[in-house]
Amino acid sequence: MGALPLYPNESANHLKPYRRKYDALSIESGYIQSKTQAVGFRWGIESVELSDDTVKVTYAGLGGGGVGATMCRALARDVIDYDLTPAGGSKMSRGTLILPKRSRVIVGVDDTDTKEEGATWSLVNNIAAMVDDKTLRYVSHAIVQLYPVKAKTKNCVATVVEFASLNANKPIRKFQELLEDYTLSDQTGMAVLNSFGAKSLVSYGDAARSVKYRSQRLWKQPMRPA
Repeated sequence: MGALPLYPNESANHLKPYRRKYDALSIESGYIQSKTQAVGFRWGIESVELSDDTVKVTYAGLGGGGVGATMCRALARDVIDYDLTPAGGSKMSRGTLILPKRSRVIVGVDDTDTKEEGATWSLVNNIAAMVDDKTLRYVSHAIVQLYPVKAKTKNCVATVVEFASLNANKPIRKFQELLEDYTLSDQTGMAVLNSFGAKSLVSYGDAARSVKYRSQRLWKQPMRPA
C-alpha cells in the first residue's frame, strides 16, 4: 500500500485540546488542590479527585473564560457527568466534570519516509487519528529533533504521539498494523511506553539529539510479533 496523504487529517484537529502545564496532577488516588487555587488565581484547574474508575476535575474561569471552563468542557465527548454554575458576562464560574479514568500511552515512531517521498510526522498523525476511539483517545503530537546525519532525510526528526487509554495493558496493534502497511521504509521503528513519565529515557533522548549513534540492534524482536 502507498503512503497516506501528507497533509494532517482535519478530523484530528479537535483532538488537540488547549494544554497548560500543572506540576502536581500525577496522583494515584484521592484529592489534590492545584497551585492555581492555592495562590489565589481565579482561573484554570482548581482541584482533581481520582477514584478507581473516574476522575473528577473542577475548573474555574472569569467571564468568557468561565464559559470555556464550564459549558464548553461539559459538552465534550466522554464526559460522564457534570455540575456547573451560571457562566457568561462578568461572572466567576466553576464546573466540575466527571471523566473516565485513563492511562497515558506514548508511541514513538521514526524512519517511515525516504529521501524521495513520505513524511513521518504526517503519517503518524494520520494513523493516530485513525485509531482514535472511545477506549483510546488521541491527545497530542510532537516532533523530536534528532542529531542530523547524512543518512537521514532533510529534517532528521522522530515523532511522538500521546494517547489516553482506558486499558493501558491492551496492545496498540491497530496502530502497528497501519504503520506496517503505510511505511515507505524498511527501517521503521516503533516504541510504546505505558507510563505518565519517561525519566528512564531522558539521558538516551538527550544523547540522540546531540551526538551521532552508531547503528546497533536495540531490540531482539522484530516489529511484528512472530
